[in-house]
Amino acid sequence: MAIAVELDGGIELRLPGGAHDDTARRFSTPEEAQRWLRPFQFNPHIVDGVAALLQENTSLIGLPSREEILDLAGAQLFAGLLVAAPSRPQIAFGAKVTPAFKSKVITIAKNLNIDPDYLMACMAFETGETFSPSVKNQAGSGAVGLIQFMPDTAQKLGTTTNALAKMSAVEQLDYVERYFRGFHRRITSVEDVYMAILWPAAIGRPNAVVLFRQPSIAYAQNQGLDSNGDGMVTKAEAAAPVIRELAKGRRAGFVG
Repeated sequence: MAIAVELDGGIELRLPGGAHDDTARRFSTPEEAQRWLRPFQFNPHIVDGVAALLQENTSLIGLPSREEILDLAGAQLFAGLLVAAPSRPQIAFGAKVTPAFKSKVITIAKNLNIDPDYLMACMAFETGETFSPSVKNQAGSGAVGLIQFMPDTAQKLGTTTNALAKMSAVEQLDYVERYFRGFHRRITSVEDVYMAILWPAAIGRPNAVVLFRQPSIAYAQNQGLDSNGDGMVTKAEAAAPVIRELAKGRRAGFVG
């Protein structure tokens, strides 16, 4: 069997050389590997499947050798020979961020003992799914970044919103972890993860608790969360968009 190994962002097909040392072909992208496989005249849908598996962060795939491919009676036999190794951990919206960002979120979530999916869903909602460190609050609160750091919050963390906006997303994750360290021992749900960002006093409280009432500046800044228009924003209403993001982030095309 030949082996396809993902190495430093590339793909190397190592082909058994019989009595000689293994030969290898190196490809910079799954598409290049796909094009190389096409001349072997087997079902093109299977070739596409190989490329799809490589693109889905599969780190090790067993492929038939050149001779085995040429001798195959049909695509079903080839499909039976295709074996995918265990994939890397997947998280919500993992397909929409860089590998470095994903890896760091997993580490931070482990450090904080929270589900990385919850953290990703919150950052997806806060940034409009851009995961941009410089995105600003549209209501004019002055908040910025992955979890919408307020100016006074940034100051308590030893920085400023201007400095945070100039960081890379991966760099800003250090401040996300630093911020959550003050609350993580009380967090038990996705609602609580979001409350740590929006209204920490509601962590651990019932979902029916009222966060903001009209008239107030806080209500005006978060009026979009008042889903029933009753002049109040409950914990459940505030967290509902994050829960929708969580479901979306776990779907195919987003999870990774």
